[in-house]
Amino acid sequence: VFRACDLDSDGYLSRAEMRKFAMLSGFEGEDEEWNQEFQALLSLQNCLGCPGLDLPALGRLVDDDSDNGCYCTDEDLREMLLGLNPDFNELPPGLSSTAAPRAASTS
Repeated sequence: VFRACDLDSDGYLSRAEMRKFAMLSGFEGEDEEWNQEFQALLSLQNCLGCPGLDLPALGRLVDDDSDNGCYCTDEDLREMLLGLNPDFNELPPGLSSTAAPRAASTS
């Protein structure tokens, strides 16, 4: 999921790249609301001053079931990946949704 969102392959999900993830996870707000939400995400993930969220930060976000997180099951992440890449039909070789660490399953 991270790589599918990271369109410029810089290792960070920018405001625009992260918005795709947010919309797939249910965010429906307008631009101004997303700008505020993205800044809050950067702050909560200790990424202020970064160009966006990196893979470890996204992993923490999808593992966090508190009000500050965006908990996603492996199945949720698979569905998001389908939304980002309709040609996706299985995990890449070597990754198993039950055996892979959560951070790896966000890729």
